[in-house]
Amino acid sequence: LPRMVAGSFVSLPPETFLPWRNDFGIGGVYEAWACGLLFQRLLIGREPIQHESLGDYLESLQDGSLARWIDEGVQAIGALFPANVLPSAVFSGLLNFDPHRRLTPAGAGRILWDVRYEGLAFTTAATAREY
Repeated sequence: LPRMVAGSFVSLPPETFLPWRNDFGIGGVYEAWACGLLFQRLLIGREPIQHESLGDYLESLQDGSLARWIDEGVQAIGALFPANVLPSAVFSGLLNFDPHRRLTPAGAGRILWDVRYEGLAFTTAATAREY
């Protein structure tokens, strides 16, 4: 699964193209990348970044354009929720380049549940990271 390119490569996480550690179970972090793209689409209507080819995708990882695109999404989602940093933190967590630090879909769902139904809100990124 971590090395399989089936269908579109748009939702592939960066670790697909990095040396894979056998001692690391990918669990939900592989799918989390695609969930992050969907989360952005649902919140701000932004299409996933378009790549002409697999080489173009790899170049965007190397030159930082994919990271900049993610940062722009974080800012746009943050602008939607100026009194709560959690939605943009969830987006950023789902699209973390490091799979060991990436938020799982279950973790994102739990945070968003607390935001929606418990009224959880943090105004600083440091408090959100602690949570």
